[in-house]
Amino acid sequence: MVPRVVDGCSCINVTGCPRPATINNTQGDTLIVPGMIIDCLLVDGTLASTLECYYNQSCLSLLHGSLSINVAPLSNTANVQFSSNSTVQSLVEQLMINDLKIDIAFDLFYNYCRPLVCYYYYSNRFNVIFILTTIAGVFAILSSVLRFCAVVFAKAILRYKEKMNAKKRAIDRVERDQEQQ
Repeated sequence: MVPRVVDGCSCINVTGCPRPATINNTQGDTLIVPGMIIDCLLVDGTLASTLECYYNQSCLSLLHGSLSINVAPLSNTANVQFSSNSTVQSLVEQLMINDLKIDIAFDLFYNYCRPLVCYYYYSNRFNVIFILTTIAGVFAILSSVLRFCAVVFAKAILRYKEKMNAKKRAIDRVERDQEQQ
């Protein structure tokens, strides 16, 4: 297998081959799409890209020019946490949970709520559906085992009958030979 080579860069390279994304306009000119990166792997190019083009109406028109939909650009003033130059990688990293700490304190909850009565529900494992599926599974296994045993048993009986018939034919042959002499 030969690695893919793009603009003199081999995709076997650990860092990949990131380069600006381009698009051809209606006149056939090749234009660079601001903030968009293409790479050997789609995920690498996506994570390295920014949303810069989505903040610019002319860039959006270039991307969605052939579609008959009206797409409004993102607002720089509405989003204070991310800038137009923030990479998709940084957006994804901030969306993920870094550390999840679970502290369950039933006594604090009970003291805070002060319920008059406290019930708990114990779900029983042996409900009707569980019992029916277990019985069906047992019958399926028994059916398979009995089918296997029946075949083995039938073959053993047939072999035994064949041996008995062979012995009987041998005895009959010996008796016929003795009568003829």
